[in-house]
Amino acid sequence: MIGVIGAGGDLGRIVLEDLLTKVPADEIRAVVADPSPVEPYRSSRNIDIRLADPDDPASLQVALAGVETLLVIPALLFIPALRPAPEVRLRRRGAVVDAAVAAGVGRLVDVRAHDDFDHASWDLPVTVLRATLPAETLVNAGLSQVVADGVLRGADGGRPVNWVGIVDIALAVSEAVTGDGHVGRVHEIRGALWTLPGLAAVLAEVSGRSVVHREVPASELGPDAPLHRQIAGGLFAEPGDDLGVLLERPPTALRSLVVDALAGRAVWGVD
Repeated sequence: MIGVIGAGGDLGRIVLEDLLTKVPADEIRAVVADPSPVEPYRSSRNIDIRLADPDDPASLQVALAGVETLLVIPALLFIPALRPAPEVRLRRRGAVVDAAVAAGVGRLVDVRAHDDFDHASWDLPVTVLRATLPAETLVNAGLSQVVADGVLRGADGGRPVNWVGIVDIALAVSEAVTGDGHVGRVHEIRGALWTLPGLAAVLAEVSGRSVVHREVPASELGPDAPLHRQIAGGLFAEPGDDLGVLLERPPTALRSLVVDALAGRAVWGVD
């Protein structure tokens, strides 16, 4: 039995779709606090759904009974500004690990962002996937307005990002859950580097219109300012090869993501 904590989120639902192509539905259990996002999978695909609250360890242990491999996808993984405080995340992750051990779970697949929990002391085999942000954070339907304006504003300082498509992230997670050779591994889920000026150039090429990148003060970017400061600080500036290895193909190219975004086919992001 594969248990998925966080199955109701954007990444979790894409992972579920891929898992359903690899294992029978009755071998998948969604462990959620709110069943509504995954209810269609119960009615149409017959997966098991169990309710559990990350702040209620007893409910976790009951929900994990019989699970052999547990995938943990944190809430709000890709929305840093809304994620709980570090001490809350640490407490909740500890509760999940304790419940998994008590329930007899055989392996934990732990998805995380730039947070780094010390898993050396966890009393079960672990696979860690440290995921960068989805490219759809910027490459989404909102780019249509950028094309209309002809300007892509940023406070990025020209620094690159290693962001990749959310579907590629999900497929990599699914492979780490079902594939061989991942126990004890730490996979860095990030891709080739690209920049906002490069994104503006791709937008111009795909749309056939003039689009330029304009550097502005972060204070002019409203709620996006913290993210641009992180970019300018180099937080996402390290490339990686693990994603291509997990996918057994190159990650989806930026141009393809832009084409989908301008056509309204982006699977995640602000529109």
